[in-house]
Amino acid sequence: MAALLAAATTGPVAARSAAPQITQLTAGGNFTCGVGSDLKGYCWGLGGNGQLGSGDTGDRSRPLAVRAPAGVTFTQLSAGGSHTCGLAGDTRMYCWGNGLSGQLGNGDTGVWSSPVAVNAPARVSFTSLTTGSGHSCGLGSDTRIYCWGGGESGQLGYGGTSDRAVPVAVSSPAGVTFTQLTSGSNHVCALGRNTRAYCWGYGTLGQLGDGVVENRSTPVTVDAPVGFTQLTANGAHTCGLGLDNRAYCWGYGGSGQLGTGDTGDRSRPAAVNAPAGVAFTQLAAGSDHTCGLSIDTRTYCWGNGGFGKLGDGSGVDRSAPVAVSAPPDVVFTQLTAGYHHTCGLGSDNRAYCWGAGNFGQLGDGATGNRATPGAVLPLPLPPVGPKPPTVVTVTPGDEAIEVSWTRGNLGDGLLNDYIATAAPGGARCVTSTTTCVITGLSNGTAYTVTVTADTTAGTATSAPSEPVTPRPTPPPDEQGPVITVTPGNRTLVRGTHFTTTITASDPAGVDRSYLADPDGADRPRSYTTASVRSGEDGNRTVTWIALDTLGNLTSAARTVIVDNTPPSVALGRTPKDGATVAKATTITASASDRNGIARVQLLVNGRAVATDTRSAYTFRLDPARYGKRFTVKLRAYDRAGNVGYSVQRTYRR
Repeated sequence: MAALLAAATTGPVAARSAAPQITQLTAGGNFTCGVGSDLKGYCWGLGGNGQLGSGDTGDRSRPLAVRAPAGVTFTQLSAGGSHTCGLAGDTRMYCWGNGLSGQLGNGDTGVWSSPVAVNAPARVSFTSLTTGSGHSCGLGSDTRIYCWGGGESGQLGYGGTSDRAVPVAVSSPAGVTFTQLTSGSNHVCALGRNTRAYCWGYGTLGQLGDGVVENRSTPVTVDAPVGFTQLTANGAHTCGLGLDNRAYCWGYGGSGQLGTGDTGDRSRPAAVNAPAGVAFTQLAAGSDHTCGLSIDTRTYCWGNGGFGKLGDGSGVDRSAPVAVSAPPDVVFTQLTAGYHHTCGLGSDNRAYCWGAGNFGQLGDGATGNRATPGAVLPLPLPPVGPKPPTVVTVTPGDEAIEVSWTRGNLGDGLLNDYIATAAPGGARCVTSTTTCVITGLSNGTAYTVTVTADTTAGTATSAPSEPVTPRPTPPPDEQGPVITVTPGNRTLVRGTHFTTTITASDPAGVDRSYLADPDGADRPRSYTTASVRSGEDGNRTVTWIALDTLGNLTSAARTVIVDNTPPSVALGRTPKDGATVAKATTITASASDRNGIARVQLLVNGRAVATDTRSAYTFRLDPARYGKRFTVKLRAYDRAGNVGYSVQRTYRR
């Protein structure tokens, strides 16, 4: 068996990169997202509103890559109630998922299952972001905070309570610049460079921390005993790390999420009752629980313990921090908490999640709950991308180019489209086949064409084609072949048959040539020479037909004169038969033929001794040149070549 397996695995194998690792985590309503070391976004869990960014609304129990626009990479993600936003490497922000309150920031209130760009103010890019139940906020490069989405509780911070589908500036306190943002369900908090905390939005449970239990539509200062180095908010409570290395929480405490040892609400920051010797370096607030990383390398959680989200294995509520049962030798370096689950990045470069898993939000491939941390399945291996199309063939047309190519291997992906692009100008055609026509080009301009295979595993572009220049389409060829026929009209022929020929030429090419039958039936067999029966004397007409490859026809009729009748010829003023001719004498002749006499010859002793072509045929006979007895007669040729003879006379000298 081993030998068989070895044989089966030999041969070339497509090279793959190592699987990426998660470098940042964010937990939302019932889903989780993370940034990979490949700078792609990955999400898993509930996807009913498209919040996973996978292009559909299905749930996923293992990480799945976000379908970002081509070339877009992410540096930070933030998961909200049912939407997600991300900071991209191009300094733009993208959001996806539920946008019914305008929280995607693209000016629309629809649901998007893949990223759409936020309509940021002119010349503003974002440096950090936060998302709530139905709103989003970002810290701008101009040091201002912008928010968008649902504003019914004043959580957009601009002084009103209307929803906004594009970013609107928060009315920040004079002279305050911000370094960090965090969002609860319907409130927002920000950390000032002055280490003070500011909050706005829904505040009836004390989550704004200003000592007043009412909503605020602009930022108010948190009434804290110390300054803060980090803030975190979720649900209806807020927490912060103080400059005194203690953790403080405020707002709703009904499940013990404030960590004060009881379940009362607080409208001002209250110190978390941490175990002796425990100081926190990072906090993460969930909907009704809170977790923190301690300097003793352990992780602690408190609040609602339902679904096991506190990670201590008990599943019960805790009003003060309890240690998370982390895997052996694993120290968490980053935490995030959602509605009913918690996740962390481990020192082994793996992600772990615990708590509710009913929608797959734990990323372990299952949909069960976990009361202690379980490893998230590895991110998918980078797919093998496509090979570029080859043998790109281009054919010019009128303001167009027809392009065809040979498919390359698509690798692990499925074909989206082939895109053929002409340069210069960028005109293109898109198809799922291997041929298309690029239109809208300029006649007389030379173009090269590249073909890109766009697949779910990436793109690959061919080398440029040979240059090709579109030309105007010539007018339709409606002309038949040019032909020459022999013999010509009124040509005299004789004999039982005569030969006729045709020569034909045509730019499109000659398909065939043939004679029309005298009875009217065509002969489609092609030929250029024919022997035609002469028939009786008189006119004889033949008709040649020639066709080009486009079906255009030329015909030519030629009429010849058939003449098989010899001419008449007779001796004129001539000595009588048997006479003695002693000296030179003149002999005259007469000849006639309906088609004309060509020549008349004088024959002496059967040999032509003189020829006359003029109608007054006259010959000089010198008897001294012949014997004592000789014969004389005439021979006439008509224009068809027929021969006639006169009577013969015999003379003596």
